[in-house]
Amino acid sequence: MELFHTLMRLSNFGKVIKSLNPTLTYTDILDICLYFRNVNDDNFAVISSGGASKIPPRIDIRKHKSALEDSPTQVQKHVHTFTYNDKTIDIVFYYTVTTNAITFTLDTANNMNALKHCIYIVIENVNKKTYANIKNISLYDNCKINYNNITGTFLFRVAIDLIKSLKPKYDIIGIQLLDNSYITCPKHGESSEHNNIHLSMMSTLLYGTTWYGKYKFEPGEYGKRDKHDIDNFNNNKTIMANTLTRDVPLYKLIKDNNDITSEQAKVLKKVIYDNSDMPLSKFLIKLLNNYDANCVIFRNMYKQLYNLLKLEKFVGYKFYRKI
Repeated sequence: MELFHTLMRLSNFGKVIKSLNPTLTYTDILDICLYFRNVNDDNFAVISSGGASKIPPRIDIRKHKSALEDSPTQVQKHVHTFTYNDKTIDIVFYYTVTTNAITFTLDTANNMNALKHCIYIVIENVNKKTYANIKNISLYDNCKINYNNITGTFLFRVAIDLIKSLKPKYDIIGIQLLDNSYITCPKHGESSEHNNIHLSMMSTLLYGTTWYGKYKFEPGEYGKRDKHDIDNFNNNKTIMANTLTRDVPLYKLIKDNNDITSEQAKVLKKVIYDNSDMPLSKFLIKLLNNYDANCVIFRNMYKQLYNLLKLEKFVGYKFYRKI
């Protein structure tokens, strides 16, 4: 019962069970949820929903016994001191030690039944070497940090700084992540495939490299680098470094993909002409300096521009850097 009540206090029961024994399937996890619901607390049905009703209520819990007893799942506090813009901030992480990994999370300020992870890092052993895997960074409105201007960049730097501080203790040699990052234009609808801008593509058009590439990440997995991916990654830099505004039909791309008035079109045409000798990346940065006003214009044409330049996409790729 003590283990049960500990797990009940965690934000995601299924993830904890999975961390205890990664070989468990989704069905196994639901079985365990059902078992606890039936023998301990009917209210647990809320957590074991989502298809669980199709599983017979009486199961053999013995096959899960080792998973439940392998290692403690007590949540512990870790206070990380982070300096940003000359301000020192104490940030409270919570971590859980299991047999196979150590999980660090920075959560939202909601009640325990509705926690979301603003930062989610797993320190894991792969082939007898220790890595920090940044599983998720999400910019929620109520991340528990005593700082007024929290951004995605701020959270990412917190994550990197935390990992560096933990390196000596856990002998961490590198950082792994999956690049699925996106941003949404403000006041133009909820997050969706249409409204989202893939951050790796946007950053490549503006800086010649992905957003994580600016922090020395390269395509790779646990120290292994694919030459083809690295060549394409570096070729993107070359393309953007050698492309001027006049080299692409930017006026047509913007006009064809956006509902603009004849007067706006006239102004746009003049601005592009006046900056025709400017590197394309710098022109796009200039366009997005007024982000709220021009985000949608960029969103509606950036994929076509990306393909026109024959840039390699790295959306959904695994990235790695040494530490």
